[in-house]
Amino acid sequence: MWLHRPLANVPENALKFGVGVMLAAFGTFWAGEGIGLSWLGEDWAILALIGVFAVVALAMVHLFKRVMGLFVDDGWLAIGVVAWVMASWEMEAMHAVTAARAGPLFAVGLTVLLAASAVRRART
Repeated sequence: MWLHRPLANVPENALKFGVGVMLAAFGTFWAGEGIGLSWLGEDWAILALIGVFAVVALAMVHLFKRVMGLFVDDGWLAIGVVAWVMASWEMEAMHAVTAARAGPLFAVGLTVLLAASAVRRART
């Protein structure tokens, strides 16, 4: 209860970003522990992982804002990409597409999605 007011002042996206970084770091650490990995510094390695994930995530946010600003906030593009990835995965699992054709087909589908998004954005 006493954390509600201070946390209400934190921007929602910043809070989500921090939680995502921590989940990724702890998940990586525990996955490593699960497969028998011996971490340098033992449990202190979690802090290093948090730092690494935070730096990489901040760099990616900066990159996507500069390079791909057109597509970052496009919900239909995100849904289309997820649907295409799932459809491609299913086609591969059913052996409906040969391995030699799977890569180019996947790339063409993503290119079509990006082009459709760019055309839709240009019209608005």
